[in-house]
Amino acid sequence: MKVKLLLLGMILLLSCSTAKSALYVNSESCTVKLNNTEKKLLITPCSLVKVHDNLLNFKKYGETEVYIISGAPSPLDKLSRWSVTKEDNCSLEYQAVIVNNETLSLSKVKDKTLVCPNLGLDEKVYRQFLSD
Repeated sequence: MKVKLLLLGMILLLSCSTAKSALYVNSESCTVKLNNTEKKLLITPCSLVKVHDNLLNFKKYGETEVYIISGAPSPLDKLSRWSVTKEDNCSLEYQAVIVNNETLSLSKVKDKTLVCPNLGLDEKVYRQFLSD
């Protein structure tokens, strides 16, 4: 019985130590929260950009997770060079949320790139924040 309890305690400790904290994105207040750290994004309104090649809404590079948040939808006349609709809610500004070793940081706001929350982005958009 003592061995079973010891083994159960070791499994519980291992599962707690390997669990990752979740990042919460509040699209109404444009804030992100990780553990007890909450930061206000510099763009509003905002939407988390989906990543279509997996079930998560971020790209992971080693221990670093990069989330992209799009800004306010741009007027369609500013998006005329792309074949997008009003329903795509595309923006020309975005901000990255970077999580590294349970530390939360925000990038500067970037602009002049088409960012559509439901359409996703090219990998290079995520990778640019690894060196920033």
